Amino acid sequence: MNWKALKSDFIEGLSPIYEQSESESLFYWIAEELTQKNRANFQSQMFTKVDVAHLNHIKQITEQLLRNEPIQYIFGKAYCYGRTFKVNPNVLIPRGETESLIHLVLEQIKQSNQTILDVGTGSGCIAINIKAEAPHLTVKAIDISEFALEVAKENARLNQVDIEWLTFDILNRDLWITVLDQSLDVIVSNPPYVRNTEKSQMHPNVLEHEPHLALFVDDNNPLIFYQAIAQFAKEKLKPKGFLAFEINEDFGEKMLQLLISNRFVKTALHQDIHGKDRMVIGYKA
Repeated sequence: MNWKALKSDFIEGLSPIYEQSESESLFYWIAEELTQKNRANFQSQMFTKVDVAHLNHIKQITEQLLRNEPIQYIFGKAYCYGRTFKVNPNVLIPRGETESLIHLVLEQIKQSNQTILDVGTGSGCIAINIKAEAPHLTVKAIDISEFALEVAKENARLNQVDIEWLTFDILNRDLWITVLDQSLDVIVSNPPYVRNTEKSQMHPNVLEHEPHLALFVDDNNPLIFYQAIAQFAKEKLKPKGFLAFEINEDFGEKMLQLLISNRFVKTALHQDIHGKDRMVIGYKA
């Protein structure tokens, strides 16, 4: 069997759960990983024979995909802001929306000696990309999950940056006094924001495999993490420091009001590449 025929079989095999365009993207991702050739080079060899080892590997991966396992967990890595990150079911898979948040934060940073805190760091993709793009900054990151922090630390080593990591529950106000007592210039966060009622709209590969702790919030209090982080920021940010969030697109105006009620100024709502309200920013007066 050549690669062209295998591609057709692969797409047909995934048709019960994936659209053709998604299956095609998955096929090229797998082929590039297995052959270590970029897409352009690989496409020029679509009529070459597939060796048995690759056939068996692709069969195994197809079975995993049909069990709704994300391709990133299958290969143990994902890409964010042009860098490679190790991922496993202890951390969310980085997405394009978070790349937009990273870009927004980097655009706002004007000084070389600032200290940044990433709240709920997960894989570390926000903290690590900011540090890699702006090495002069001091970057700290916290997460409630020690398992997530182990992944983040490995990603920092992989991307050769130094980050200060801390296991920390941002909802535990008693910790605010004893830990992280220094002033901060920037706080950034992509906290849990998907309401439980939105689960039915999600693809099974997210719902069945990505960590619910990092995804979901109670419908009765969907802004619980934003409220806590905004109050934390009131205490820990220096004057003129800023707070930046990734948000649920349904809560853009509510998030602006939340920041204003916590006395943040120059608040602004930003859209992602799809035109959805996805980021909000505010400055401490």
